[in-house]
Amino acid sequence: MQQLRNPLSSSEHIEAGHSAIPPQIIWAVRCLIAFVVLNLILIGLLLTHGGEIATTIQQSNPSWSQEQVAAFVSSIVIGGSIVHLIFAALVVWLAFMIRSGRRWARIVVTLVLLLNLAIGISVFVSPIAGTTQQIVNVISSLLRAYPNNPAARKAIRAQAK
Repeated sequence: MQQLRNPLSSSEHIEAGHSAIPPQIIWAVRCLIAFVVLNLILIGLLLTHGGEIATTIQQSNPSWSQEQVAAFVSSIVIGGSIVHLIFAALVVWLAFMIRSGRRWARIVVTLVLLLNLAIGISVFVSPIAGTTQQIVNVISSLLRAYPNNPAARKAIRAQAK
């Protein structure tokens, strides 16, 4: 009995599937990964700079007691860390969905990034990191929207199988 042999080795199969993904999708996923990294950096900054946040709040609100400042700083650090962690996890999952050819994931990730933009504009915790993050959001949205044709989606779905 003759055994069927796959004409492509496993590494060649991966390379062939990877080349079928449009470069715009690859770059969009890379931008989403950069977004996740920036969110993780912001979590680290929130956790390590609680003292500076407290000083700034105390200077802005001199009538507040130390307990009020401490409670407010805790809410900022814990709440901000949770929000950034949720955005990071959600975007990682959506990046995998985009890479596997799920068209709905493009719409959902765009909405998530717009929500993050709205939160970032309203908070302004870190203007430099916030600006960089928003630039990554815009680039990622543009790249994701570009390969919106049936051939690109078919190639992505074929690679995912």
